[in-house]
Amino acid sequence: SYWDVFQADDEMMKPSSAECSMCKSIMKRVKKTISSNATPDEIKTKLNNACEKIRLLKVQCKHFVQKYLHYLIDELMTDDGPKTICTKIHICKPESPIKEIIFVHDQANDNF
Repeated sequence: SYWDVFQADDEMMKPSSAECSMCKSIMKRVKKTISSNATPDEIKTKLNNACEKIRLLKVQCKHFVQKYLHYLIDELMTDDGPKTICTKIHICKPESPIKEIIFVHDQANDNF
């Protein structure tokens, strides 16, 4: 119905787990294929190529890349991992801080 379309659109404005997964998988693919000194143009090409490979979500992927292109290029030029990148641009919800505290604690123990 008419309202379903509205609701679906509204859902797309909020971080969704589907978009988060898509973001992470694109970042993972692109990270693997770019060199550490990749140019913004190279990164843009790789992002678009990654979308071509996701066939099923190709259209959503291209929208996503266009919308966040500058952020994605900036982030892909850093050492941030896919999850960090997607969280920074608010596609993925941040992990609860409790998990991170435990994680940091575990790492501290490894040093002994």
